[in-house]
Amino acid sequence: MPDTALERPGSCRINLWDPKRITYPEHRFTLIYKLRENHSLSQGTIPSVHHQFKPGIIMKTTHIATIAAMVAFTVCESATASTATFIQRDTRTQGNWIRISSGAKIYGSDGYIMMGDEYMPISELPAYLTTLDMSTFGKYIWRYPGTGNPPCDLQLPFPPYTTRIASGWYYWPGIHTSNAIRVTFSDAQPHLMAIYCQDADSDVRGESIQILDATTEAQLDIQHLPPPFTDGVWLQWRVSGDLIIKVILTDAVNTAHMGFFFDADPGASYWNWLARFPFPEGANRMPTADADNDGLSNGDEFAFALNPASAGSCNPITGAFDSSSRKFSYRRPVGSGLDYVIATSENLVSWNIDAVATASQAIKEVIDGVQTVEVTVSAPAPGAHAQFARVEAR
Repeated sequence: MPDTALERPGSCRINLWDPKRITYPEHRFTLIYKLRENHSLSQGTIPSVHHQFKPGIIMKTTHIATIAAMVAFTVCESATASTATFIQRDTRTQGNWIRISSGAKIYGSDGYIMMGDEYMPISELPAYLTTLDMSTFGKYIWRYPGTGNPPCDLQLPFPPYTTRIASGWYYWPGIHTSNAIRVTFSDAQPHLMAIYCQDADSDVRGESIQILDATTEAQLDIQHLPPPFTDGVWLQWRVSGDLIIKVILTDAVNTAHMGFFFDADPGASYWNWLARFPFPEGANRMPTADADNDGLSNGDEFAFALNPASAGSCNPITGAFDSSSRKFSYRRPVGSGLDYVIATSENLVSWNIDAVATASQAIKEVIDGVQTVEVTVSAPAPGAHAQFARVEAR
């Protein structure tokens, strides 16, 4: 019979003295059963027990004559199934995860955890991350800050962002009890998770990063790092749910990883756009990175249908500004998920949204997933000596 104290849809409490058949075909769920009032058997108190069931399983409750107590269980809908899709292997960014000029993060915009110079983690973790447990791993510092740190050592997240360290966590079979890291996301949304690995003290270490569904222990992905990875490698996934990450030793005596970094997922449209272009091997595909070094980030180039793998592709304006008609045209990808706003200025310093021009943008053609959009800018204020316009992708 339903228990009104349980407000979540799909939850119910069943009296085992009253056998019933139940089925939850649409959701994975957890069975929790316990003795009320801590009734005991001769073996002692029975604790609460959790079992995971897959969609479609039918359970039949039965009378248990040996337990002289009221027994109940609760069926609770579980979170969305865990996922992990491999995104990229970046060998070019190395330890340069923060832009020195601005402090903007290439990795870890949502949050991060790395090892500081006192064997104390430095972290700023996102609210959607409820668990990141590396308690069974050892901690190491191989190169302290100011000891001739090469670019592959991680920047410390403090201005001026020029101090580096080679430190992190390691697993040594026979010394540490587990090579598993529990990572749990509280929402059902995908996020980007990157792990930075560097073999700071040799060129013979090898390891694999395996990601499992924490509930079913099914393998979702595995990436191998054969020796050497002395210069540092970023491995990044699009992830969600409840995960177990295993750092598996394949060569030498122990593993090494330097930190976890979390970012917002730009969405399928972004990744599908990038898949069109032949990125250089090991190039960073993150929206915050600039793979072709043309001064525009990969995210900027996606927003305006440019080629993020070519420095020659950096201008989305297809029709020059016509001062008599106040029209110009630009390119953008279909289904970008972004809003495109027109702004104008008289001095390139103060900008104002041109609401009329923004609302009246006209799509003139669509070719191979790219729109050409015509904009008509509103007339400048009386007495204005100049007028400039720009398109902002938000």
